[in-house]
Amino acid sequence: MKDLLIQILLDPSSVSFETIIRRLEEFVRTHTRFPDILALFGAVFYVGTLLMRTIVPLRICAIIGDMFFISYGVLAAPLRRFSFTVSCYRSTLSVFIRW
Repeated sequence: MKDLLIQILLDPSSVSFETIIRRLEEFVRTHTRFPDILALFGAVFYVGTLLMRTIVPLRICAIIGDMFFISYGVLAAPLRRFSFTVSCYRSTLSVFIRW
């Protein structure tokens, strides 16, 4: 445990819960970009589709999740264009098949 605290630049002798939370917040703020947040929302809606019992809310949730994944693909780095292409095809098929 001491080695882990030293690696994240915390003093093992005077560490508290607040300092760990503060360090995690700083890490999230510096390493999270807007496209990553969109992908997170898309993943949340995808998991939501797995929990749906009826088909209409499932379809709506899936289409919303697809829109988040498409916007992630548009705003992400050029190396992630494959994700954008797959999301576009999936979203288009979802809209035409489901409605």
